[in-house]
Amino acid sequence: MVKSEQKSRFGVLGFTTNAIILSPLTQDTQLLLHLFSALDEKLIMTKGSSIMPALHLARKMSKSPSVSVVLLTDGGDELNYEDEARVCKEKQLRSKHHDDSDKNRSNSEARKWGTPKR
Repeated sequence: MVKSEQKSRFGVLGFTTNAIILSPLTQDTQLLLHLFSALDEKLIMTKGSSIMPALHLARKMSKSPSVSVVLLTDGGDELNYEDEARVCKEKQLRSKHHDDSDKNRSNSEARKWGTPKR
């Protein structure tokens, strides 16, 4: 995606129970590719996948009226994502996610909080 959307700016967040900025918004493809290759999940001390802090931080990173968010996750800590869906809608976040735990849920459950309907 970073290579194909070179006119777009990308920011990278990491999240467990909290979210942190790993890279501010940038068009520097090489920097982002280097960052992606250097990520190592063994260095993450805190366990958990709380998605809400990542959504709030993603919204704060850009003044654009609408922000696209791609979540790569091993699954969230919540049983459902109604609150996350509400936040996406309220804050005009277009969300897509890849969840490795989706294989354990039905398609409708896995997409339950995805891209808000317009």
